[in-house]
Amino acid sequence: MQSNQGWLWGAIIFLGTVAGVLGVVTYQTWQQSQTRLEELRSLAPEGIVQQYRENTRMRDHIDRLRRLDEEIAELRREAARVSETVIPRLRTDADVERNAKLRAEEEARRLRESAAANQATHQNSIASVRQQYDQRTRQQQANIDRLQQQISEAITRADRLRGDVLQVNETADTARVESIRQIRDLSNRLSNLQRRMESVSAAESEGVTVRSEEGVGRVLEVNTHLGNVFINLGSNQQLQPGMRFEVMRHRHNRWDVLGTIEVRRVHAAVSEAMIVSETRELKMDPTSGWTTNDPLARFSPYNLQEVNVPYSDTVEKRPVELITIATKDVTMMDILDPIMPGDILYNELFNPDRRLRFAILGDPTLHSRDEILAGIEQYGGLLTRDIVTTDTDYVILCHIPEEEEVSESPEAQARRRVMLEQLALAREYGITFMREVEFFRFVGRR
Repeated sequence: MQSNQGWLWGAIIFLGTVAGVLGVVTYQTWQQSQTRLEELRSLAPEGIVQQYRENTRMRDHIDRLRRLDEEIAELRREAARVSETVIPRLRTDADVERNAKLRAEEEARRLRESAAANQATHQNSIASVRQQYDQRTRQQQANIDRLQQQISEAITRADRLRGDVLQVNETADTARVESIRQIRDLSNRLSNLQRRMESVSAAESEGVTVRSEEGVGRVLEVNTHLGNVFINLGSNQQLQPGMRFEVMRHRHNRWDVLGTIEVRRVHAAVSEAMIVSETRELKMDPTSGWTTNDPLARFSPYNLQEVNVPYSDTVEKRPVELITIATKDVTMMDILDPIMPGDILYNELFNPDRRLRFAILGDPTLHSRDEILAGIEQYGGLLTRDIVTTDTDYVILCHIPEEEEVSESPEAQARRRVMLEQLALAREYGITFMREVEFFRFVGRR
């Protein structure tokens, strides 16, 4: 208790000393600021700016000293509170301790007198008590040593279990990453196969040759680690950065798409391109759980659902419409079938010899008309608006509304009739059709 009182008085004295020192420093600073102000009044006009800056620093210093004065006042109030509340309690505790000490001394004196009178009698009892104390102390020490050993063993087991858990988690993460990679590879290969089947079916139905064995260029060198490709096209062939090409290879009497590249650096006869990836929607059949990342897929190929035909009492079975559940980045190259030197470059929009002519039929749904126009201009093409002529090379076919989707206004009806007439005219001229997805597969999304 006396040590607590000494510590408390020492803290109070220390706080008082700090408050006094800070007060002296505050007073000296105030005197310095007054002296500085007198010097400022006697300065010439050309030194007023410098003295103003000095006064600003002095004012900041005075503000800091004022905050220190506030902290000193707070410390003084705290010391006063301590002296009013803690010191009386400590005095009371000291009085209680003093009385207890006096009683203990009196009891000790009485015990000493009693022990002196009965020293011979109690000698054996003291030895017995000491022996029991030593025995209990040894037992408690043994218990403590046993508990410490058990704690050490428990810590060792916990560390071993933690290591096992980390190893299991690492194995699970590795397996998860490998399974995701395999799923992505299989999805890419399935999408490529579906796109190839659709391209082949479209070519067979139109009776035209979709691919030429020469292509528009060839791959010269590939660096799969960096993902870059060197091609034999450059500014001499009107090549520009941002153009995309499909890399293809002819084998087994068919053309296989190996991946997509995007031109980054253009030289005179050689250019550097990157193997690109795109963010695709992961779609799912809500009835069977079948998923695909093919941007062209809209309906499930496995299930049918009954749908009421509008304005009729009949019921038809139609494919189940896919729903979007997530998005994922898909590398536009099969890692099991990589791009190699000598592969063919293909892009229906690229023609170094002349400017291709395009027409847009329908209302764009995936992109705006301005984005389509920008893609055409990127490849040096010309837009013939919504008019199909014999000079039109490609028709970008967008959404042509059904009759029930068009309002009853004469303008909307006439516009739909014009779309259908231009569509029939394009088929009569044998012009190649291209969907929005196909067009932006070569242009790239913006």
